[in-house]
Amino acid sequence: MLKITGTNHILGHKLWAKDFPQPTEEIRTKYLVVGGGISGLSACRFFSQNQKNNYLLLEMENHLGGNSSNGQNKFSKFPLGAHYLPLPNKENTEIIEFLKECKMYQGDDENGDPILDEYQMTFPQQERLFFKNSWQNDIVPQNGISKETKVEFDRFFKMMDHFQHKKDAEGKYWFAIPVHDSSREEEVLQLEKIIFKNWLKQENFTSEELLWLLDYSCRDDYGLGIDYVSAWAGIHYFAGRKNNWSKKYKDQVFTWPEGNARLAKHFSKYTEGKSSSNNLVFEVKINDKNVEVLSFDNIQKKTKRSLLKKFCLRLRNSSTKEFSTIKELNILTMFRGF
Repeated sequence: MLKITGTNHILGHKLWAKDFPQPTEEIRTKYLVVGGGISGLSACRFFSQNQKNNYLLLEMENHLGGNSSNGQNKFSKFPLGAHYLPLPNKENTEIIEFLKECKMYQGDDENGDPILDEYQMTFPQQERLFFKNSWQNDIVPQNGISKETKVEFDRFFKMMDHFQHKKDAEGKYWFAIPVHDSSREEEVLQLEKIIFKNWLKQENFTSEELLWLLDYSCRDDYGLGIDYVSAWAGIHYFAGRKNNWSKKYKDQVFTWPEGNARLAKHFSKYTEGKSSSNNLVFEVKINDKNVEVLSFDNIQKKTKRSLLKKFCLRLRNSSTKEFSTIKELNILTMFRGF
């Protein structure tokens, strides 16, 4: 039997109706986390590890995990969204520390190469492509293409290799993971102001096969093709991962029958007694000093109010145990209560 899975659309659609009752209860907490996906769960882990234990997570669904959730039938668990974790860049020390915490990373060998739990990894064969009535290995078209097209493929991937290693005067990669570690030099920022397709045209990339591959890649990661994403985003797809942590492992990924719900389950230990499901945050009012958050408890059928002080939590460099206010879009905004 087939069925459509997804978010609680009935509760979610109440955001359009705005027919919530007036607040009748006050939520008292020092830190409020909105949403129980991987970002929200990571925030709870951060608070717990930094002895900031007066926090509460609100989640609309009746379970935690967000896009990293799973289902199960009589045969196996299965993912309902995100289903693998790529190997991090060696600069992603926070992720590497998390892998150690999960026992996926088990230390280093005598050569300094990471020892990884191969039972939690997959070793995929090259993807296959059906192109011009025949199968070929790898998703990059190779057979049946013109010499001119092959030259374009070679030139494009050499350019991406260059971008993969390119740094600014401060030593920051142009394209990094996480995104806010990337360079903000003007030359890099200009790539955010041009559509990827137009940038490719400027660089004289016109091959139908190459443009198809790049459109497919962008749709896979961003949900939009080269006609819509920026040149920065299109290049980051190929240049963000450095493949520099392990010499032995390159294209392997961590994965499990339930997908990234395995990671969500690990995070969930930091939410025990500190999360409320079936709670929809429907209004956030922000002024210079305070934040008022209104949420609807779908079990008790009542609206609750939280009044909090405003601040931004920077999840990276968490070992400093300091909170710093930053303006980049790719941070997790949190609210601190009175």
